[in-house]
Amino acid sequence: MRATRSLFNDLLRWVAGALAVGVVLLVGLWTGLEKIEYERAIEAKGREMAQGAAAAVLFDTADRPVGANVVGHIKRVTEALPKDYLFQVVDEQGTVLMASNGDRSPLLALPPPLALGRSDLTKDVDGRTLRLAVEAMVRPLRTSYVVAGRSNPFDKGLLDARLKTSQVTALIASLIAMAIVLLVVWLTLRRVFGPLVALSALAERIDSRNLRVRLPVEDAPTEVAPLISAVNSALERLESGFRNQQEFLAKVAHELKTPLTLIRSRIEMDGPIDREKVLRDIDHAARQVHQLLHLAEVSDPNSIQCTEIDLVRVASRVVDFLELLARRHGVTLALHAPADLHVVADEGAVFVLLRNLVENAIHHSNAGDVVNIEVSVRGLAVRDQGRGLLPEEIPHLFNRFWRGAHRRDHGAGLGLSICQEVTKAHGWALSAGSLLPAGAQFEVRFDAA
Repeated sequence: MRATRSLFNDLLRWVAGALAVGVVLLVGLWTGLEKIEYERAIEAKGREMAQGAAAAVLFDTADRPVGANVVGHIKRVTEALPKDYLFQVVDEQGTVLMASNGDRSPLLALPPPLALGRSDLTKDVDGRTLRLAVEAMVRPLRTSYVVAGRSNPFDKGLLDARLKTSQVTALIASLIAMAIVLLVVWLTLRRVFGPLVALSALAERIDSRNLRVRLPVEDAPTEVAPLISAVNSALERLESGFRNQQEFLAKVAHELKTPLTLIRSRIEMDGPIDREKVLRDIDHAARQVHQLLHLAEVSDPNSIQCTEIDLVRVASRVVDFLELLARRHGVTLALHAPADLHVVADEGAVFVLLRNLVENAIHHSNAGDVVNIEVSVRGLAVRDQGRGLLPEEIPHLFNRFWRGAHRRDHGAGLGLSICQEVTKAHGWALSAGSLLPAGAQFEVRFDAA
């Protein structure tokens, strides 16, 4: 089933969303900073206009203000907005010597020298609140002052116009930058995800007929390389499992073919049928099928149901079950175990494990030998007194269908493979080795980790 979500589209949406939030925050921050800056700019503009008015004042020979030659933007503003922008010329006592609107009512409520440099001076005139700026005109004979006033609507109009222009500029610039960044991100994501798309197409072509194909990791991004390596490792395990399965099926067919052929031959022979030999061949085939079923069961992790079990009781059941076989071979079974020992395991699987190990020891023991079964908190151990194991045999002991050259029973060679699968399913470790002066030992360690 194909995935319903696209990582490419998710990343693109997240980037677009982050950029949109960034644009909103940027415009808001820019507007706030602009407002603070323009407040300062208006204060500076007020002082600038006061200085311009001071520069336009005309003086007589006694350095007394006698008029003003107002030109430029100050003249345009005073003519267009006589109530929103005006200025007065005052002496050191605050007496109005001249005014742009002809009104001699003083704007300042304190002596001009004390008002220099202050930005908190206001005056209500004709229902408008004027913000005042004072500029000194120092002459050789006397000093006069210009008091310039701007109304709040005048400042607000100037501020709003500047802010609106600034906001629009910021928004347009941000949108252009956002479009450019999204284009770059889109191209980058296409370049980054291009190899992944190619890898996906290659992976889709892998099936049971070409399990040897591996995904190339050379051109993959560094962050994805571990995932590709893990997929390749999974493919190697899958190939190995598939190959083992094919080999296993072939061996199963071969192992079952021989007893079935013998049974058919005995039945088709002219003359009386050797009932005992036919039954022996049937038992042999049945044993192989039984072991195959056991192997299939313990190889499936879902079939292992672990609970707390009494390991000593399971070992005692195994000894009772194999007592008749041991007597038939003249072998004695000796169980060494504490009175009580509980472990978390699958009771049926542990029974099969211990039964196969003890049965294998019985078949490799001589008459009069003792097979020792040891149960402890560390694990299980089964020791016999037979000929032991040759060094070249040990690597093959747990291979399926492998039989030793000195094997005495007619098994299918699956018993130890079943034991190996049981220990793997429980996270234990199974090992084998020879004993001195004679005998073999199979040990299951619970602390495999």
